[in-house]
Amino acid sequence: MNRRNQLRRAALLLALLVLAASVTGVAAPAAKTVVPKQLQGNWKRNGWAIHVYSSGYAEVFVRSVDGGPALFSRVTAHRLTIGDLTVMSSSCSGPTGTYRWTITQRPPLREAQLKLKKIHDVCKLRGNLFTGTWSKTN
Repeated sequence: MNRRNQLRRAALLLALLVLAASVTGVAAPAAKTVVPKQLQGNWKRNGWAIHVYSSGYAEVFVRSVDGGPALFSRVTAHRLTIGDLTVMSSSCSGPTGTYRWTITQRPPLREAQLKLKKIHDVCKLRGNLFTGTWSKTN
């Protein structure tokens, strides 16, 4: 094999290695959701409560009755998706719901409020449960 062919093969091998590294580098962060600090914690609204963990896992409760888990995923600065949800005998499965989220401080107590606004969700249960203003609890 001449020198030119060796260089071409080495360049091709290097390009394939760079491509493989970039694909795995992009796929790895997508597999793990990290929720921003201000979104984590306990929130309450109309007798409902949710606890959002840093991993995106959220527990949903209604008046001390376990409503089941939900998963917040694809969390960005102002959007998140919510996956399957089961509340008592009702459930949402299949397509996820997409919501816009904002956090504000309400004067005079400076209580944090989480506002979730539905962008798209075919599941009415999930939309009715999560859409609205939630207050931060300790």
